[in-house]
Amino acid sequence: MKKKVTIVIPIYNASSHLEKCVESVINQTYQNLEIILVDDGSTDNSGTMCDDFASKDKRIKVIHKDNGGVSSARNYGINISSGDYICFLDSDDYYNHNFVNEMYHEIVKKNADLCYCGYIKVDNGNMKRNKTKFTTKNCLLNYFSGKTKIQTGCFFIKKDLIIDYNLKFEEGVSWGEDYKFFSSIIFYAKRVSYLNNYYLFYNVTDNDNKLSKVNVAMIEKDKKMILDIISDLKLSERDKNMLLYYRLPALLINKIYLLKGKNDLRNLFRENINYINNLKFNNGLRSLKLYFKKYRLEKFLK
Repeated sequence: MKKKVTIVIPIYNASSHLEKCVESVINQTYQNLEIILVDDGSTDNSGTMCDDFASKDKRIKVIHKDNGGVSSARNYGINISSGDYICFLDSDDYYNHNFVNEMYHEIVKKNADLCYCGYIKVDNGNMKRNKTKFTTKNCLLNYFSGKTKIQTGCFFIKKDLIIDYNLKFEEGVSWGEDYKFFSSIIFYAKRVSYLNNYYLFYNVTDNDNKLSKVNVAMIEKDKKMILDIISDLKLSERDKNMLLYYRLPALLINKIYLLKGKNDLRNLFRENINYINNLKFNNGLRSLKLYFKKYRLEKFLK
């Protein structure tokens, strides 16, 4: 018998996208599903919509909780899940109807701990495949460098991996709230597989709008998350250097750009100058582009 697959969907004021998202899961060709809808304190009618979905499909479980953020909602979903495999889908994104079936058979065939696929960007109705490097070699290095681009909904994970290493989503961060979680998943996975296909539809417009909430405190938490990955995982020198000399400077430079208020920018830049100056040419063209951005930022702050 095919094993159960859990899909966790955190929801906060998502009524405009929720039906398309949930229906993409309900209508999967693979039917042995557990669908967990975590209503994270929505103030629109998302919670009512969730209850309505559950009344029509016995595979759906609905949790209504106080607002704690997307990571809190995902962690809640993990805690109550009963599937052998688990996926996480954001409420403004949606799946190809064959996502679960294809990913399940691939991960079983390869006896892998995780499988990933590519994604299609959806921007105001326009769709474009996001080019990525599909590989099972140096997976963590390619993830850190941004060459292998994997969104949250692209991962298909053996749940035992999460339980065995007690992995949780990092709560209270603004950038890549899933970054430490999936870095750990890739690090601990004994075998990784992938499907060279694009099964996730990623809503670029709505996800990019979330960046407007960035503030100084959140950037500090994001920085700590990167440093925690370095301290908590026994990374190779090459993987560690990619975080220290590219990923962390990139985080700081890109997010400082988004802050309003020149004084905040100056203070944050000065406080993190040592991390920013760690930037090296260890990631090709991406590093070069970041150098130009750093230069423009320095000129702006003079």
